[in-house]
Formats: sequence, structure tokens, C-alpha cells
Amino acid sequence: STATLTQTPTLSHTSVGTATPTSTRPPEQGTVVVQQGLNGYSRAQDTYLHRWAADSNYCTQVSLKVGYKQQYASLLRFDELPLPPGATVLEARLKLYATGWGATDLTLEAYRVLRSWDACQSSWNHAENNVPWTEEGCNGAGSDRAGAPEASMSTSGINCWYDWDVTALVQQWVSGI
Repeated sequence: STATLTQTPTLSHTSVGTATPTSTRPPEQGTVVVQQGLNGYSRAQDTYLHRWAADSNYCTQVSLKVGYKQQYASLLRFDELPLPPGATVLEARLKLYATGWGATDLTLEAYRVLRSWDACQSSWNHAENNVPWTEEGCNGAGSDRAGAPEASMSTSGINCWYDWDVTALVQQWVSGI
């Protein structure tokens, strides 16, 4: 079974400025929606990896795929988030819409990728051209990706949104960790 997903992450943040003794202005709060093409944002990258087409790249595909027994895995990245310096992320959610299904519900996990990868060079076998994953499919725990998922959820059908709480992960990105 495979699920086909589209992406729309939403970030909520509070910016924290340098306090001065005369300042009584509270930190600015707001919601930032980061989606490729929305409000001029063009720094999202994604692709999926396919176990049975191990050297193929799918960066030009409109949808992402994930699959039962990890026959597919998706990679997502949001570079240069439009947040002010020193922002504190109050909530960040990765929202994906399921449009296709193979009849079996799945448990989907979101992991932090620990190494460099290129959306238009990545495949099941390689993170970038001539640079293999430690373990195929970005499965090297502690080298390719974190050992534990940032978030996990079970699906229940298609034509609906699924979202994961990725607040801690986005705060790490904003903090440069």
C-alpha cells in the first residue's frame, strides 16, 4: 500500500528581541504558513525514494509517496524559513494531504535527516550524486536520520489532511542546531 501526499506546513512563532530597560513592547507574535509558491516562498525541496527503483529520482513529481514496509520514503526540506532572528517557535505542524491509497492504513513517522541531500539527486541508494546513504533509503539511524521519529501517526483513509507536530524540529532549524 502507498499513500500519495502533498505538503503544507504551518509554523507559529514568537520573535524575541533584545530587551532594553525602557522597552515595554511585548514580543511580536504571528503565524507563518510556509508552502512552496505561497507569498513568494520558493525554498521548499522534496522528493521520494523508491526501494524497487533504487537509482531513480522523483524531484519533479507533484506528489510524494510513502509506503507499507517502507517501499517508499519521502524527503522534505524548508530552507530559509521566513522567521525573524531569535524567533521562538510556539507550534509547528507538517500538514500533508492524502490523495491516493493502496487500501491499508499506515503508521507514518517523521524523522530529522542528519546529512546533506539534494532533492534532484537523491535516490534510494544515494543522498547526493556518488554519495551513498549509510543505509539505503535514508535509514542509517544516527548518520542518515535521527534514531527516533520526531512525530508519528496512523492514517485512516484518503482525501483528508494528516498533520504532525514538528515544533521541536523546527525550533532546532531556527536555532541553527
